[in-house]
Amino acid sequence: RGSIKFERLTLGRSSPKLGLGVRQRARDEAILLDVPMRLMSELDVQMKVLHVPVGIRSLMITGTLTLCLRPPTTKPPFFGGVEIYLISPPELDFDFTGAANIGDWKVIRGTIYDAIIKCISNAVVVPARVAIDLSEGDEVTHTDLQFPEPIGVLRLVLRSASGLLTGDTNIIGRKSSDPYVTVRVGQQTWKSRTVSKSVNPVWTSGNVADFLVYDMDQAMHFSMYDEDLLTSDDILGEARNVPLTRLGHCRDGADDTTTWQEVRIPLVHQEQGGAGTVAICSRWFHLSASAPVAGISQAAAEGPSQLVVAARMEQLVGMLPKNTQAYFARLKVSCRGWQDMTATTSASKASSTKAASMSQLDRVCVQLAQRRMPIAEIAQVTGMFAESVEVKLAEVAAQEKRGPFTVWQRVVLEGSLGVTWLS
Repeated sequence: RGSIKFERLTLGRSSPKLGLGVRQRARDEAILLDVPMRLMSELDVQMKVLHVPVGIRSLMITGTLTLCLRPPTTKPPFFGGVEIYLISPPELDFDFTGAANIGDWKVIRGTIYDAIIKCISNAVVVPARVAIDLSEGDEVTHTDLQFPEPIGVLRLVLRSASGLLTGDTNIIGRKSSDPYVTVRVGQQTWKSRTVSKSVNPVWTSGNVADFLVYDMDQAMHFSMYDEDLLTSDDILGEARNVPLTRLGHCRDGADDTTTWQEVRIPLVHQEQGGAGTVAICSRWFHLSASAPVAGISQAAAEGPSQLVVAARMEQLVGMLPKNTQAYFARLKVSCRGWQDMTATTSASKASSTKAASMSQLDRVCVQLAQRRMPIAEIAQVTGMFAESVEVKLAEVAAQEKRGPFTVWQRVVLEGSLGVTWLS
C-alpha cells in the first residue's frame, strides 16, 4: 500500500483480439460464453514505484473472460442475469522505460506485477465477478449472482517432487535446494512447508489443502520455489493452467468421484526448460445441504475441511437516521480444537429505495401493534424477523420521546447462514 503512485496514464488505441466458445452447465441450465482475449496496448504510463521513477510503454494481457447467463427465462433476452469473471488471473507482460531499463530490477518488476494482478483478481477472478440482474421479479437476486455458492471442493495432497533444479551451493560445493510449493486456484493460494536441502523432496505432514471450485473449467497453477534466507526466493519451475478435470473428476455429470486421482505434474523453468516433476493425489467432493446421518465420511474427515459455511449479510436495521457512514460486519466461526476463522464483509451502502420501503414498514408495524397484534404475527404478516419488528417499534417509540442526548440504540443484522457438507 502506497508503494505505487501514478503520475500519467494513457491507454493507447489498440483493440483487443477476442474469440468465443459456448458451453452449458447442466445443474442450473446456465449458458457460459468463454471469450479468450489478448490485449496488446501501447501505453504511456509514468509512475513511482518504491519512490523510483518508472515508465511503461507496452502492456499485454492474456486470459479467458467468462460470461455466465442465468437463470433461463421465457422472455427476451431469455436469461435473468449476467455474471462476468475470469476463471484464473490473466498472464501479464510489460516493457519498461527509464534509466537503465529498470525492468531488469526483480523487486520493481515484481511489485508492479503483483499490484496489477491483485487489482484484477479482487475485481473479477473467481469467486469475484461483475453481476447484472436483468429480471428483478425472479427468485435469483443480484446477491445470488454476485456471490454464487461453490459447486464442490477439490482436495489436494502433495506427495513429492523429483529432479528439481538446484538453487543453492553449500560450503563444500555441493548443489541443492530448499524447495516449497505454492498452489493457486482462482484467488485461493496455498503454500507447503519447506523441505531442506533436497532436489527430490517428500512431504509427509501439513501437505493437504482444500480448494473451493466455482467453475468446472477452473485451472490450478503450481510454482516450485527455493527458499532463501538473505535474498528473494528463486523460482525452480512452474506448471500453469492444469485443468481441474485432470485432477479430480469434477466434470458435470461425472459419477467417478469416490476415488483418489494420482497425477505427476511436469514443471517448466522459463530459461532452463524442463525442471522436474511434482507428484500429487487429488479427490473431488460434492457439497450436500443435508447433514450426514451416519456421521462425516472417513474421506472427508481426513482433510482440513468437512463443511462449508456461507453467511449472507443483507441489511442493518435500527440505526439512527443520522448514521450515514459505511459499516462492516465480521463473522467469526469457532470450533473446539481448531483456530478461529474470521471473515469481513465489504462496506455497506445506503439505498434510498430501501429507506422508503422501510418507512412504510414502520407505519404498518405501528398500526398492527396498535391493534394489539403479537410481534410474532406482525413478523409473519410483514415477512420480517421478529427481532426486527421489536427494533422498529422501539425506534418509533424512542423518536417520540427522544431528547438531544439520546445515544443508545438497538440494531439487528439481517441475513442468512448456509451450511453444506462434503460428500
